[in-house]
Amino acid sequence: MIPLSARARIDRVLWVLAIIGACAGVRLLPECQFLSMTGLPCPMCGGTRSAACLLQGDVTGAWNWNPWAIAWVALAAAVAAAWMLEAAMGRTLAYPTWWRRASFFAVCLLASLTAAMWVARLTGFAFPWPTGA
Repeated sequence: MIPLSARARIDRVLWVLAIIGACAGVRLLPECQFLSMTGLPCPMCGGTRSAACLLQGDVTGAWNWNPWAIAWVALAAAVAAAWMLEAAMGRTLAYPTWWRRASFFAVCLLASLTAAMWVARLTGFAFPWPTGA
């Protein structure tokens, strides 16, 4: 474990507050700007509405908008929790090597699944938009 400087502790807290602020403001955002400009869905299209559904406790609605956004939100929450814990303890957590590799693999897998869903949506093969979109 590496001790954190006061600046690093403050940075972690500010990043967590930024994540919380983004979550709070997600309901205020309109539909995907990429979609409205190009007519094509972006890789995380529906992710904003999915996160808004999660914040309201509507897991089914979140799944319908973008199933992988649920995993991305969970990942952001886990990272924010780890950063807050590190800031509170004043030192970094001791992550084993296998955990670092597994985390990297999980992020790569999630990014690949998100990209695959995007291609499926672009081609009209799967993952249709929820009704009322």
